[in-house]
Amino acid sequence: MDTSESSSIYDTFWQEVFPYFLEFLTDVYGSGFIQTEKDLDNLESFLYEPESEFCYSFDFSPEWIDAVCYKGYFPMANDLGNFIEDIEDFPLKELLLIKHHKERAILKLSEAHFSKKLSKYCDNLEFSIDEDFEGCVQGLLETYKDTWLFPKLVESFRQIHNGSPTKYGTKIHSVEVWDKTTNELVAGEIGFRNGHLYSSLSGFRKRNHVGNIQMAALCQFMKEKNLEYWDFGMYIPYKMDLGCKLYSREEFFALHKTLKDGIVDFSCKRRPIVLM
Repeated sequence: MDTSESSSIYDTFWQEVFPYFLEFLTDVYGSGFIQTEKDLDNLESFLYEPESEFCYSFDFSPEWIDAVCYKGYFPMANDLGNFIEDIEDFPLKELLLIKHHKERAILKLSEAHFSKKLSKYCDNLEFSIDEDFEGCVQGLLETYKDTWLFPKLVESFRQIHNGSPTKYGTKIHSVEVWDKTTNELVAGEIGFRNGHLYSSLSGFRKRNHVGNIQMAALCQFMKEKNLEYWDFGMYIPYKMDLGCKLYSREEFFALHKTLKDGIVDFSCKRRPIVLM
């Protein structure tokens, strides 16, 4: 296909097909197309059905992902190949989903519950922050075959993670647990932080117990940094066992407003895990 023919097809798509495609996605998600920060500020008006939690966008720029996180929402992604049979010929490949949880699992760190028995499994384990973002992404992709971590979103996370500390309001972090003997990354997660509030995105483990050890070590680290709350995102029963409580949208955003700004030194070089 020559350049002029390709350009003509794309022009036809944006002018004739795209509006109908937006209507289709609105029916699928019960929500609207978000394009600007003003839209983000009024996101609830784009949720057209009572149970809707997702709005959608096609902007995967790090600046946009930064804005989504800073305003208290979760960025996720979907493969448009789930909806479109001949995706190779389609101008768009990935869809950004902006999640506005009806309820958020929030852990007050002073009320966290981690088994004291975890300590006996910590021999030869080390903890770090932001040492191996790529290793954590790879661990997640290997663990979850049906993932929302598609390439464009990962690239934006990467650019924010690797960017200047003053460039973005959002900080993307990787959290690692290492086997000191083999130097293997045995557990980890990625998440984002705005000021004094850290939000977990997704985690993985390669052995028994190390996932809980990673969470306990991260909780202990955040207490050292004088953080008080941890955002676990959607409800899953195990989060309640850790001490999380469910916050409504109104309760979460009242908390978020008080925590989303401020400077925190969140760095941590490898150190032995000693759970208190």
